[in-house]
Amino acid sequence: VLCANSHAFSSLQQLVRRMPLLEMLSLSVNKIGTLRHFSTCANLVELHLRKNEVADLGEVRHLVGLTRLRVLWLCDNPCAESPGYRAHVIQMLPGAGPARVRGSGCRARANSLPDTLNPTP
Repeated sequence: VLCANSHAFSSLQQLVRRMPLLEMLSLSVNKIGTLRHFSTCANLVELHLRKNEVADLGEVRHLVGLTRLRVLWLCDNPCAESPGYRAHVIQMLPGAGPARVRGSGCRARANSLPDTLNPTP
């Protein structure tokens, strides 16, 4: 478990390479703009990146190989405002499931997705 919230990190390449067994990572309120460095964290179960700078929804592709990933928090990132954000992430990362993918200010937009993808909190 590593919690490094509000440290103005923009790149974590060296840090995550030194922690291959990392299971839970909380890096909220930093300046992270890419998810590519997390692709080497094979044991990652939870990734909390609230209030960062991930703008491109395509960055999620870097997490596809993380088969243990169950929780992904990207709320308050520019990519979480993209139309179809949750549906795209759930399609790319089916292990995370709809109840564990958070975005768009951490509140599901009930009018933008079918009810099956918007469980009641």
